[in-house]
Amino acid sequence: MDRASFRAILEKVSVPLSAWPHFEVIARLFDVPFATVFSIYSLEVQGRVLRRNHVVKGEIQAHARRYLAGVDALQLAFELDFPPCVLLRRLLEELDIGLAKDRITRAFRQPSLLPTLVSLQSLQRLAAGKASATAVAAEGRLANGEEGTDAAAATAATADMHQARELLARLQRDIEQCVMCDRVCSPASDAIRHSAGNEYEERLNADLAAAGVAFWTEDQLRSRGYHKTPDARLQVPIAVRGRIVNWIDSKATFGDDKLHRQQTAEQYERYVNRFGPGLVIYWHGYIADLNRVVEGSIPEPSKGQVRVRLQLRPVNPADIFSVQGVYPGFASEEGSSLPAVPGLEGMGVVDKCGAGASQFKAGQRVTGAPFDAAKGCGTWQQYVVVNEGQLLAVPDKVSDEAAAQFLINPVTLYGFFDVLKMPKGEYLLSNAASSTLGRMIIQLGKHYGIKTINLVRSAHHVDDLKALGADEVIVTTEEDLVERVKQITGGKGAYATLECVGGEITEQLVKATRNNGTVVVYGAMAAFSFCSGVHDVLFRGVTIKGFWLNPYLTSVGNRRSEVLKEVMNLLEQGTISPYSGTHYPLGEARQAIVETQTPKRGGKCFLEG
Repeated sequence: MDRASFRAILEKVSVPLSAWPHFEVIARLFDVPFATVFSIYSLEVQGRVLRRNHVVKGEIQAHARRYLAGVDALQLAFELDFPPCVLLRRLLEELDIGLAKDRITRAFRQPSLLPTLVSLQSLQRLAAGKASATAVAAEGRLANGEEGTDAAAATAATADMHQARELLARLQRDIEQCVMCDRVCSPASDAIRHSAGNEYEERLNADLAAAGVAFWTEDQLRSRGYHKTPDARLQVPIAVRGRIVNWIDSKATFGDDKLHRQQTAEQYERYVNRFGPGLVIYWHGYIADLNRVVEGSIPEPSKGQVRVRLQLRPVNPADIFSVQGVYPGFASEEGSSLPAVPGLEGMGVVDKCGAGASQFKAGQRVTGAPFDAAKGCGTWQQYVVVNEGQLLAVPDKVSDEAAAQFLINPVTLYGFFDVLKMPKGEYLLSNAASSTLGRMIIQLGKHYGIKTINLVRSAHHVDDLKALGADEVIVTTEEDLVERVKQITGGKGAYATLECVGGEITEQLVKATRNNGTVVVYGAMAAFSFCSGVHDVLFRGVTIKGFWLNPYLTSVGNRRSEVLKEVMNLLEQGTISPYSGTHYPLGEARQAIVETQTPKRGGKCFLEG
């Protein structure tokens, strides 16, 4: 399926095209079809559902209570990292409103049918709240023989009915919203997959017919009594790359090893036993096709340039966001920079100096400040050529892992304190404190005499961060963030706050910041928008500002070299120590990206070689 066809299908099922921009960027970057990127994404989401389904089902009663209390279904899905349609199906099953699984499926396919499918009595039971309290009061008066009880009971029944209808309208609205927003597990996405499957099956049949190959179609085989059949059964076997092929099955999806093993057990073994060996076509590629290293010529340095043989590169969230097009990453002038090489930082050794480049010697360890990732010449390759002014020598006491992480986190960290200019003894509130940068915030804060209040989602981080020097650690899933910060700070709130998550928690961080304090937003790990109360900004004077590394380095002007040297000194002295983790060969970037996006993974992942 080409991109135009794919877009046409999306328009027919009313899926907003604005929900799909980053897939195009990724497709162009890796020079693969758009449909391949979508197919890979679908497989990843399906895998996530399988991994998390038992957890969500185990806590579904608590989720249902939150939903009935007014929490939006889409927000719940976002918090749980779970597809909206699947979560809402689980909630509808738990609410017990007379919707069997087949009825839920019908409601998702046509939300307007919900009033005819749901049990109104069950909705009335759920609509407890104020209406139920009124009903209880009416029953009490009836037992005491009070007059007017009939009228009170009628009022209570009316209130029950009103709340039941409100709940019904909310359920219908939520179904519509979840269907529109769910990219993989909704009737819309099912229609896309079904349409794509039919299209590629027809394409296979057309190609076989054009090649003069005689075959029976799936429908013809089923008319002969076969139950499980491939898409095409060849009447005369053919040879493909030296192998005999008796049948061909068409998959309008991307293939990976796990999926192929599963489908082999469910389908292909039966085909082999019945018809002999066959061929499976994954129209959108197979995992082995993407796990490749592209070879190119080694670049030559021009005048004033240095060729660096890169040895180690961290995989940062910023690298992934740049590839996705979320963060400013690659230049996009007429697409001239795509395909491109990602990688914002790394370390290596000087391999060759061009004419006039005399600051570094061959074999000397260096790091970039920065490299040219924005021009599509990042560090996820073996050789780069840069102007010698972009390099910084690595002292002997600084490890390769620390040097490879020199720019993105340590310089950003230094910039925080440089911009905030906090007095000693004040409290700095830091979100995502278990991250590599969050840990270094604790270290540098301690060095400067700044107290840190560190936010984590899991209690297993507490002892680790305390040992690192954290003054306070708050587990946001177990404690009231705002209340705890006020307790710690004597009611004042944090002097300043560092936020990199986004979403609803930003509003709590703003509330936990002192009057006339500053909230610095420097990332979007969970959401690309955030909430904030007008009251805190308008009446308490809290400032919300962004921090981006490149503008900061530009803003320091002549101090740039001084700032970079100071950060390198902090690494050399051991004042800050980046949190390092697994090393992967350069050719296994995909595996490193997967681990980087895995919660509780440990330290920073690297690509070496």
